[in-house]
Amino acid sequence: MTYRTLSSHQHEIAKGERARLDAFKKRYPGGLERVDIRELERLTKSFVAERREILPPDTAAAIKQAVAEHEGGKPSPARRHLSLAEARRRGIDLDKLKACQDHFYRAAADLYGRRRSFSPASLLVDPSSWPLTILPPDIGGTTVYVPPFGEAWERWVTDEADGSGHINTNESYVEAEYGITGALLAVSNHDAGDWDHLIALRNNGFFIPFTPATTGAIQISAELICLLCRHYISTDDEWGWSDFSCQTSSALTISVYWNHDDGEAVSENTQLSIAQGLNVRGDGESSPGTVAAAGPGDRKTVNFYPDIAFAAGRTVWIYVGVNNQIFAVLNDVSIDASVDSRWQLASLAVTSLE
Repeated sequence: MTYRTLSSHQHEIAKGERARLDAFKKRYPGGLERVDIRELERLTKSFVAERREILPPDTAAAIKQAVAEHEGGKPSPARRHLSLAEARRRGIDLDKLKACQDHFYRAAADLYGRRRSFSPASLLVDPSSWPLTILPPDIGGTTVYVPPFGEAWERWVTDEADGSGHINTNESYVEAEYGITGALLAVSNHDAGDWDHLIALRNNGFFIPFTPATTGAIQISAELICLLCRHYISTDDEWGWSDFSCQTSSALTISVYWNHDDGEAVSENTQLSIAQGLNVRGDGESSPGTVAAAGPGDRKTVNFYPDIAFAAGRTVWIYVGVNNQIFAVLNDVSIDASVDSRWQLASLAVTSLE
């Protein structure tokens, strides 16, 4: 297999090495970026137990029934106010309940936010010092890779939903011929319980070999062009005593592997933001709808500096891909959320630093 660069020389993989690479992909289909589901389940059980001590299920049902009778079966803008007033009348400690919910939402956000990310990187928007239609040539210690890329890789795919939640869509946009990476994700829950969660994730991109010309550190520069990047969250307060948290993200992952069959990268950053995702928390009565997280044609360059040195002549493997994700925790809030993200990896420049 041949990897195209802008210079006349080519980077090739022997047939035997290709077999090892295929075995590597089957052995490590992904998961480093996943939220720890067992820990999330423990968090859920703890939250539900504490919440039910403050607001017993039979009392919550009675409040809901009283509000419904007051409304006459027709939802009104006063629903939340009526719910709070009825809760106070029944002696519910609302401050304690809010503190309980805030604590567990922070814990869930921390769990979602954990990353196996290390090594420094920088993001530049429209930084190109060369004409947009002309890529930099291979000069000195720099090798520039351009589409078509030899190896497309679906690195991580996660679908998690409980209660009445659904992962409606988790589709890949990856096309090695054109250097396109991205995904379409869509989730929904129209009858959420006390603590339902939704997780949809897809990370895909390209696996590329690099052989340093000199021993030392390297810089990896990925130039991307946005083709489409829409993030969407729509919610509805189910009965007045509700709360939710939902985050969406589109980020770049750059990883370096010593060998094909290494299970973990030796240096990487998994959350190099290339688009402004949504981070929404509230009672579900308002939501942002559709937001263009990045404009069509936006060019972004991410510079990544692995925190290790590389030996001259020894081939290493670089993975570059876009990580799209939706994470939501719901308490009696209906939700529809999606990420439609499509990017072109226009070039990948790897430079040996002296």
